[in-house]
Amino acid sequence: MCPYINEGMNVNGSYYYCDAAALGVKLSTRELEDIGCTVAQRKTCKSLMEMTLGYALLPDPVEKNTNIILNFNRDSKKLCAK
Repeated sequence: MCPYINEGMNVNGSYYYCDAAALGVKLSTRELEDIGCTVAQRKTCKSLMEMTLGYALLPDPVEKNTNIILNFNRDSKKLCAK
């Protein structure tokens, strides 16, 4: 499964969203495909987001990765920059 997907339950019900889109992470088409974010999977994610949140926000592929963030490790809660 994609490392950027967050899903679970809270007091308002279930949620399903993409950290990459929420944080503005820029990923190339190849990087998206490498993590399983294909056109078909994006349609599935969009449906799940719209069903749980009422809207969908998906990362748009870019020609070149221009991220400042090098490592996003949910366990350590750190964002490491250049």
